[in-house]
Amino acid sequence: MIFILFINILVFSLYEHIKQKNAQIAELKLQSQRDADSAEYYRTLSEQDEQQKILIHDIKKHLNAIADLNEHHETDKIAAYLTLVLGSPELQHSVRVCDNDLLNSLICRYQKICLMKKIAFHIDIRSKCIDFVSYDDLSILFGNLMDNAVESAEKMAVDPFIELSVFRRENTNMTIITLIDSCRVNPIDKDGNLVRTKKPNPQFHGFGVKSIANVVKRYDGEMTFYYDDPSKTFHMIMMLRNPDDYIYRH
Repeated sequence: MIFILFINILVFSLYEHIKQKNAQIAELKLQSQRDADSAEYYRTLSEQDEQQKILIHDIKKHLNAIADLNEHHETDKIAAYLTLVLGSPELQHSVRVCDNDLLNSLICRYQKICLMKKIAFHIDIRSKCIDFVSYDDLSILFGNLMDNAVESAEKMAVDPFIELSVFRRENTNMTIITLIDSCRVNPIDKDGNLVRTKKPNPQFHGFGVKSIANVVKRYDGEMTFYYDDPSKTFHMIMMLRNPDDYIYRH
């Protein structure tokens, strides 16, 4: 009996040690992701600042070109020229899309991916509406949402786009997240489940949506999705409740 008790104590101690080590490893991975996102944010900020300085330097040339066209009453060419300048990546790409620094870094990374893949990315994240969500949950939720949206949108041959909206419903403790993306075929099977995406690693198939659902559940939320065939768009809507907002709990 003493020997069995000793073994049990040893196993329990070993289990606690392993659990503590796993927690430390998870924290190190989380910190590594924070550092990577911050580094990407500041690198992108530096790149945009440099490109905008170049644009400002060239603005005199643009104005002179427009003045020459104006002298010859080339109104159509002036309109086309202005559209070209205003549509340049230096003016379209922003490195500050929301006031949550952690989410901002993550979304800016996907903004750059969409720019490279020629996917229009429209973002509307309202102030102070998502701050109650932890960093790891933000990474899991928006990382998986954006991975799936980019994979879906890039398959569209014409005018691919992604629309992300995050706002707090007035006079409630609920934050609403809506994501709409171009989608060539219906990703919902006959049972109402999402079909698996074509990720490089087959062992990760299906885990993205499950991870999203787990985060939504942690915040006492709800999730729904549907496909609109006429517009060829996939819609995902999530509602999260702020557990620290006691005013609207009942």
